[in-house]
Amino acid sequence: MTPADPVRARLSRLLAEARVESAALQRIAEEMARYRTDLDAVMPARPVLALVAVDLHDYYTAAEALFERVARLVDGDVPSGLDSHRELLEQMAADVPPVRPAVLSDDQRRWLHELRTFRHFFRHAYSVGLDPARLREHADRLLVRHPGLLEALQRFLAFIEETRDALAPS
Repeated sequence: MTPADPVRARLSRLLAEARVESAALQRIAEEMARYRTDLDAVMPARPVLALVAVDLHDYYTAAEALFERVARLVDGDVPSGLDSHRELLEQMAADVPPVRPAVLSDDQRRWLHELRTFRHFFRHAYSVGLDPARLREHADRLLVRHPGLLEALQRFLAFIEETRDALAPS
């Protein structure tokens, strides 16, 4: 066993887990696209509002799970405490030479921050109704920005794969 083997194993694990989270992001975005027009009704049905809200929640949660894996397996540090969710997004938008490039652009970080804020609202606003206009905004933003997020993740994972392969014994 070489000294690089544990690092290679961690990077391989990250790649495998990231594929699962990326597939979840894709599945959620495809589902959102299928029923997005249902939000355009004068008063969308409560089940439609609930489904959109759950998918927005799940999309951010899947993205955050991937970011936590990067923080743990590559950076070696996952933020904790009251601001940990915001700090994790900032960490993913940071370039950390020579360890890794930024996972997210600053624009993607801002968008995901908005989605994170919605997730927090959704988790804690038990007695507040869901605003169809606000859900439309979040759904439309997700559908527009999802392809760019997937591209950013694929670029980052290609970097991780190259790094892992460069550590292989020759």
